[in-house]
Amino acid sequence: MGTDSGRPGRRRPRGRPRSGPHDGRVTTPCPSAHRRRTRSRTCGLTGASPLGKERRRSTRRRDGHGVDSDRFSAATCFTMLHHVPSTTEQDRLFAEVLRVLRPGGLFLGTDAIDTPDLRALHVDDVFVPVDPETLPSRLARAGFVDATAETIEDRVRFRARKPVSLDPALTSNG
Repeated sequence: MGTDSGRPGRRRPRGRPRSGPHDGRVTTPCPSAHRRRTRSRTCGLTGASPLGKERRRSTRRRDGHGVDSDRFSAATCFTMLHHVPSTTEQDRLFAEVLRVLRPGGLFLGTDAIDTPDLRALHVDDVFVPVDPETLPSRLARAGFVDATAETIEDRVRFRARKPVSLDPALTSNG
């Protein structure tokens, strides 16, 4: 139970909605019984919009993937590729990112390169470092175009784009 806003010390009865923004909407913890009483609420967990219209929820599709194809304009990947257990699994990750990106969408990221200090830090942990020299060709094999990778100190920074056209003859790798 919380305190009624503006009245310190007074307890709000259990199940009573909290007062929301000054536009008259009611916000409640999600999920709650109040969701059934009024559709004018904000709740990120239920997919209800402030106007009460149901937003599209992210659910598993019949093919087992959790996100629709061609859904995102960009995807990022920061300092996690070396925790993927094999280069084969990393390549599968690249293919999945390509699938969920819209045509022309960008894939950007960074990762650590293989150093003795980093290896020592990952004792008893998954550590499959990404080779900056082969990363652009691996991204190209996954279907990306304009794949680049550059080494800056002990990091690799990469960028690739999903082709706008699915015809390989009309795309360029560079």
